[in-house]
Amino acid sequence: MDIVIDLVAVGSEKVLLRAWFTMVARGPQNEPFQVPQLVLKTDSERQMFAESQKKRQRRRETAATSLELFPPNAEENLIVHELIYAPKPGHALVPTENMRTDSSARQTVLVMHPQRRNIHNKVFGGYLMRIAFEQGWAVAHLFTGTRPRIDRIFEQTFIAPVEIGSTCTFDSEIVYTTSNSVQVEVITSVENPELRTKTVTNTFYFTFSFLEPIRAQIKPRLYAEAMKYIEGRRRAAE
Repeated sequence: MDIVIDLVAVGSEKVLLRAWFTMVARGPQNEPFQVPQLVLKTDSERQMFAESQKKRQRRRETAATSLELFPPNAEENLIVHELIYAPKPGHALVPTENMRTDSSARQTVLVMHPQRRNIHNKVFGGYLMRIAFEQGWAVAHLFTGTRPRIDRIFEQTFIAPVEIGSTCTFDSEIVYTTSNSVQVEVITSVENPELRTKTVTNTFYFTFSFLEPIRAQIKPRLYAEAMKYIEGRRRAAE
């Protein structure tokens, strides 16, 4: 089921922020639980329901073309080829100041303390989201040299729970740029020092924009970086 929350200014009907949450109902034994169906009575309710259906369909279409499962399309392959094989000066894909993708990379390592636990004695997801957002904002600020403004926080899926006492790493980098915006990817992982394992628990994407054109532009040099570039490009086009 989808739940929508609007942030509205006091004394005004203007919506400042709209957030969508997709919840899964579980029974006493953690089995799937049937959700009661909504009875739509007003045009506003029907409109919100239709928007929710569109979002669900878009998620399915995105999953069906995921770069983790399928290669880029013909247009995207051409972009990757031109990016990696350094177009000549004057080419449309040559930005004002090329920067390698990994030049924007930053990492934060944190120990998860009990103060951040939820009712299930796991780390509260909102805390992970806040840390990821703050690091994403800082990376955008460091890369461009000017203060970013958040435009969009993309869909976030919690792949695995984070235990109290875990050592978490937040790896962030800018994966795509336009003349006045950047796409930042932040990957949250749990590392086990004894077993030498690293498990990804979340991947966050943020769009930050700027009032003035930004000079630095991201240029992938490896195929894996190019795939992140294409992913960021797709999200920018949504």
